Amino acid sequence: MILLGRLNLKGRDVTLSVTKVGNTTDYIQSKEYIVPLTDLNGQEWKIRTYGMDQITADVTRVDIRGIAKLFKSVTEKDVIRPEGKVDILIGSDCCVLLPTKAEQVGNLQLMKNQFGYCLRGSHTLLKVGTVSHHFVRIHHLYGQQYDTGSIHIANFNGLKESLDNFFNIESLGTQCNPKCGNCKCGKCPIGNGNYTIAEERELNMIRKGLHYDKDEKRWTVTYPWIRESAELPNNIGAANHRLESTEKRLQRTGTIYANAYNDQIRDMVNRNVARKLSDYEVRNYEGPIHYLPHHEVLKPDSKSTPIRIVFNSSSTYMGHVINDYWAKGPNVLNDMLVVLLRFRQNRIGIAGDISKMYNAIKLSVSDQHTHRFLWRDLDASRKPDHYVLKTVTFGDRPSGTIATVALGMTAEMSKDIYPEAAEMILRNSYVDDIINSVDNNDQARKVMEDTEKLLAKGGFTIKHWIVTGKQSDQWNGLHISNEPKEKILGMIWQLRDDMFTFQAKINFQVNVEEYTLIKICNKLK
Repeated sequence: MILLGRLNLKGRDVTLSVTKVGNTTDYIQSKEYIVPLTDLNGQEWKIRTYGMDQITADVTRVDIRGIAKLFKSVTEKDVIRPEGKVDILIGSDCCVLLPTKAEQVGNLQLMKNQFGYCLRGSHTLLKVGTVSHHFVRIHHLYGQQYDTGSIHIANFNGLKESLDNFFNIESLGTQCNPKCGNCKCGKCPIGNGNYTIAEERELNMIRKGLHYDKDEKRWTVTYPWIRESAELPNNIGAANHRLESTEKRLQRTGTIYANAYNDQIRDMVNRNVARKLSDYEVRNYEGPIHYLPHHEVLKPDSKSTPIRIVFNSSSTYMGHVINDYWAKGPNVLNDMLVVLLRFRQNRIGIAGDISKMYNAIKLSVSDQHTHRFLWRDLDASRKPDHYVLKTVTFGDRPSGTIATVALGMTAEMSKDIYPEAAEMILRNSYVDDIINSVDNNDQARKVMEDTEKLLAKGGFTIKHWIVTGKQSDQWNGLHISNEPKEKILGMIWQLRDDMFTFQAKINFQVNVEEYTLIKICNKLK
């Protein structure tokens, strides 16, 4: 990048995928440049290059005095070896510029191309560096007891940090954090910590993409793009056809479901989850644009939401799937079995359901426009309105990891103020459920109140709490469910008896031929 700054070149934005030893891949935001190089004969070569902060480690000093006399066609000035930073690395795609062998002496080769000579190989005359080493042997030791109170003892943590930095070989791509696994050091990300190098890099992309607004007390995320967003085609035509199909299906399902669908779109706008674009924005926005198709999922057993809207980020358009443009990140969920065991450890069980957890995290402006959708209030006689989603969307490839990481980072921010609540969120949460057990009701009330205060700092809210036993006056001020049973982690929790039960659907349907055969067999008996 230093060389490019000196040349004052202008490039275009690109995303590089760099595959290293061990088949690990990094995705780097960079620029593509055309760099002119002039050879010894005055001919100009234009090379397509990509900018990086640092190509490799600095070139060390090598003493090559006396090497030139080994070859016939060069002098000392022809084979001067530079040292310091590497400005440009030319690969085999520019094979016409790669040097070829001119002469060879033993294991040392003299190479030549349009820009001059270079050396490859090894020889006893080559001397790397100028540092001399001295070896000392100690034959006698003498020990004497001292008062340790007068001795200054160095901080071990500082020494360890210095040694870690000294042995850091991260540039080779061989070091991975966390090193311990299972979060024994307290510095690992949330989850089980058993990540591959690629998964950890994706997790770092997600964490770096999360930005906290202290005034608004909410997180905003920039999605972890692993492909260039400019490659996304504008699928407005396909979105129009999908909208017409959705409208026709809603008409067939009946007025109740169609109106409920329309009400949910309006509710999304009222809750600031979606926003209608102005005509000016639709015409003049110059960034990447992508429209998400949406459809209905019927829930006839639900009284509050008989229909649910689903945005499909896995739909295909001209071979492009927007979910393939994002990194997913590792599994950062806590182990469900461990969470359940801790939940049954103490006498009083409590559980909180985070309300619309994904919608608590805002999308960056650029990501909003790759989350556009069409709607026209069931009025097929007019053109559709253009909307954008303003929050993280269920169904997006990284949305689960983003929401869980944002929740964990919220807990980390306030763990000194609300230590019990932070620990409950970090260790005993699973997706949008937070469950825990305590010894008595006083502890339960305190941890529930502290958890609500902590979550509010990240824009999260608890829909309601579930507590062992029945609701009483001691929970005044807290929204406690008064239902006799609640669903938690796929099981039915009988609150008063503090027991888990399971519901299973069994299909007793038998086809007509089998049923007729059974009746005939019974008559024969």
